[in-house]
Amino acid sequence: MIFLILNTLYRKLHQPSGFLFGLFLVLLFTIRFFMEFFKADQVAFEAEMALNMGQWLSIPFILFGSALLLLKRKPLPL
Repeated sequence: MIFLILNTLYRKLHQPSGFLFGLFLVLLFTIRFFMEFFKADQVAFEAEMALNMGQWLSIPFILFGSALLLLKRKPLPL
């Protein structure tokens, strides 16, 4: 699904370098963040955490991808 979205955008929008990578990071790690709610805890200390380790590790990648999207987007025509 992510490949189809990125491939379509690559062919139609011709975004600047870095935009599609940022979108890839946001899509992949957002999906991973929500999928982690359905997984069983890997280690005992995760049972007491509000978010498990996979979710905590996904957050920086979502933020980095969002920053790339903002920095590498095409400027709006005036």
